[in-house]
Amino acid sequence: MRLLSWLITIPLAGIMVVFAIANRHLVDISTGPLGDSIRMPLFIPVLLALLIGFLLGSLSTWLSCMIRTSLPKNRNRSRTARDLAVLRDDIIRDDHKANAPKE
Repeated sequence: MRLLSWLITIPLAGIMVVFAIANRHLVDISTGPLGDSIRMPLFIPVLLALLIGFLLGSLSTWLSCMIRTSLPKNRNRSRTARDLAVLRDDIIRDDHKANAPKE
């Protein structure tokens, strides 16, 4: 698994370096209704957008895994609480029957 990770990471890093070298010309990035703009090389906003997308995807995957693993535990806890309540009622009922005066 680690080898597969390196086989994917190294070529992607090489592609990003080549992309950054090939797209060094400056572009104006508008900051919105304020009318200001920022001049930067083209590869910076593109790589930032990819990084933000990667981080948001990782966050959503992590959250869905956390939710998926915590839901069965909560279901089991509520089922266990119900089972304990039923057993407690049975024990109390049996205890009352055993202590009841016999005729």
